[in-house]
Amino acid sequence: MQPGDEATAYLAIVNGGLIDLTYTLAVDATTSSLLDSGQPDDLQLEVARCGATFTVCTQIVYVGRAITPALPVGGPPMGGPDTVGSTGQFGLRPLTQDYLRVRVSFPVAAGNAFQDAQTKLHFVWTSTQAL
Repeated sequence: MQPGDEATAYLAIVNGGLIDLTYTLAVDATTSSLLDSGQPDDLQLEVARCGATFTVCTQIVYVGRAITPALPVGGPPMGGPDTVGSTGQFGLRPLTQDYLRVRVSFPVAAGNAFQDAQTKLHFVWTSTQAL
């Protein structure tokens, strides 16, 4: 990637089971560099909730550094669009889906210090039964 570039993926998170679930996303780097080390212009991540056709993605679920602990940590509802479980968590009811746009971008303001930097991002999705 060059400064100003972005990479986008569209994902459907599916609860094909019979119980309510929630999920989290954590991103780390399997190969690290300045691109993921907390520099002001390192890689950025945006996760947005979309409609089933992915043409309208209006609810921003997360925006910030690409390297992040499990979301949501005090943030918006990553766990799904539905209220589930006895504690009112965000998640997915049985046989439903959540449609997400995941975008990694390299800020246009990145300077020469990032030249030839390489990283590999590792996305870990974890689902749990809603309580």
